[in-house]
Amino acid sequence: MKTAALVLLLAYLLSAPVTGQRESRERCICVGPGQNAVRLQLVENIKVYMPSPSCSKQEIIVTLKHSGVQKCLKPDSKFAQEIKKAMQKSLFKKKMFI
Repeated sequence: MKTAALVLLLAYLLSAPVTGQRESRERCICVGPGQNAVRLQLVENIKVYMPSPSCSKQEIIVTLKHSGVQKCLKPDSKFAQEIKKAMQKSLFKKKMFI
């Protein structure tokens, strides 16, 4: 009798639909909206991160001189678009003269 109950319980558990929790916790560096612009005289380094499996949005991170503070820029801002254009032009020039 116990065996029949166990078999029925096992059959029920195997036939029950299973829905897993899929939380999309992205691990983006930038949290929040970001800034529209930063004074270029204060910029030491610029990093552009393209969308990836760990973060579905593009991120532009600017490191400031002297303090080393990192600021996130809004990728859609006019300032960020100009920075991306300038970076692409400089990469293109470097590739042509190598």
